[in-house]
Amino acid sequence: MIMNNSFKIASKKNRYNILKNCILLFVFGQFFGNAVLSVCFVFLVISTIINLDSIRGVSKKMILVILLFFTFFFIHIISAALNTYNLKEFIKVEKFVPFFIFPFVFLVAKDYFTEQSFIHKCQCTYFLAANLSVVILTLIAIKNTIVTSNIIYFTYNEFTNPLGIQPIYYGAFYCLALIFGFEILGIYKKYKRSIIIGMFLLSLAIILVASRTAWIILTIILIVRLIPILKKNIKIRYISSVVLLGIVLLVVNNPTLKNRLFYSNSNISSYSGLSFRLKIWQNSMELISKKPVLGYGPYDTQLELQNKFLKENFRRAYFLKLNSHNQYLQTALESGMLGLLCLILLLLLLLFHARADTNKLLFFILICLSLLTESYFRRFNGILFFCYFYFFFLFVDDTKRKLNKQ
Repeated sequence: MIMNNSFKIASKKNRYNILKNCILLFVFGQFFGNAVLSVCFVFLVISTIINLDSIRGVSKKMILVILLFFTFFFIHIISAALNTYNLKEFIKVEKFVPFFIFPFVFLVAKDYFTEQSFIHKCQCTYFLAANLSVVILTLIAIKNTIVTSNIIYFTYNEFTNPLGIQPIYYGAFYCLALIFGFEILGIYKKYKRSIIIGMFLLSLAIILVASRTAWIILTIILIVRLIPILKKNIKIRYISSVVLLGIVLLVVNNPTLKNRLFYSNSNISSYSGLSFRLKIWQNSMELISKKPVLGYGPYDTQLELQNKFLKENFRRAYFLKLNSHNQYLQTALESGMLGLLCLILLLLLLLFHARADTNKLLFFILICLSLLTESYFRRFNGILFFCYFYFFFLFVDDTKRKLNKQ
């Protein structure tokens, strides 16, 4: 009997350790394309299922968040069922499954996410993976530049295409890695120089991916995190001035970066630009007004947008089959005002818990701005990023409170 109990305890511990490693693997896989990330997600789901018996008490805060995640998921299911009569197209709603899965992941792994050491491991893993992807993309860009004698491979889509992730997603991912960099800089002082080099590489990568949204987020991060340091350290002030001058020269002398920075209000014949997006948003809002409660469903939304673009003679948007380029509008189109209300409530909850936590506040800004300029949930890696780190930052809050009580 004693041996059987010991075996069960050992078996449960091994299963739980597998879950821990799968979480770290999932965090690492964020930067290496949908195929790698999907495999990591499958491992995470399997390791969660075999540990479901580890779920214990849930705080009131987490109950509300979990209910909102479940509601958001099921509203999309209902909207798809009401608007789609093709089973093949209805199944496409599966991309929202992470909103149902991740509450269980964090409930099962609750003990890990209330340990400061594991949180630091996650941050370090994410930071290292981000830098590894920058190195890989840079080496590929160098090779392509040598072969073609064209520096275009160092910017925007040409820079990020080799790993199959769009610039705006990489921009957000690298911004979060930079936030973690500032966090671990004060923890692992032994590796201070290496961390600073990594943070510099990430900042440079954010410039090169040429996402205007990421540039704004980067500016906010540096203002919040660097100004207190610059006031105290004259040496860092001079180094930062030189780096800033170098970045300005890089942007001014690179046609792609220069156009992205100085011509943000391009006319609607351009692929991007404020005027172009405003016209897309206007078309989206007109569609929302016709079906405000549950929207058009995840599949029919794109068909309705295509018809709208054609009717308005908005040719470039029609031929490129563009979405609304705004997750708030995209959510309202796909699941109506009910879905949008769930999303806004989730963001407000995050803001409420970010009041006394700078990193969480920066993550809130990162998410809100990213959702403003891109239909973030149209891609699976965007959904996985949102779901995982939303819960991650909520658990960080619980961990800090626990430490403060002690």
